[in-house]
Amino acid sequence: MENIIHYSDILAIPFFIVLIVYIASKQNKTIIEYILMCFAICGLCCDILFSIYFLFYKKTECNI
Repeated sequence: MENIIHYSDILAIPFFIVLIVYIASKQNKTIIEYILMCFAICGLCCDILFSIYFLFYKKTECNI
């Protein structure tokens, strides 16, 4: 059940990309839209790093 958080992080990556593309394609952006785009870019980068860590570097636990 605790892995569902990691899988939802992986699922969020395409939504961050769609948000960034949507905001970047708008004409005459406001300051709020620039701030949202910065947060979306930071969220995407963090989400990618967390997903890479979960998929490739996390050690499996042995409950013996």
